[in-house]
Amino acid sequence: MEEVRDYLSTYGAHHDVEVKFLADERDFQMLDCESILQVGRIIDEAVVNSCKHANAEHVWIRSSLDEDRFSLTIEDDGV
Repeated sequence: MEEVRDYLSTYGAHHDVEVKFLADERDFQMLDCESILQVGRIIDEAVVNSCKHANAEHVWIRSSLDEDRFSLTIEDDGV
């Protein structure tokens, strides 16, 4: 998930938005490669939409793992 952190840092710097990736990398260990790729795409789309449509200045990304259920929460302070 280091790649996701790097991407979010670069994106944030270029678009003047602070993106906090608060997800626990251990949560991603249960996912296969295809699922990880899809989660990355979801994160990308959500962050872009938060900036483009909600004019967010901050975006928070969290993950959780309940037994065998992976959850991703993405919040922003946009309109």
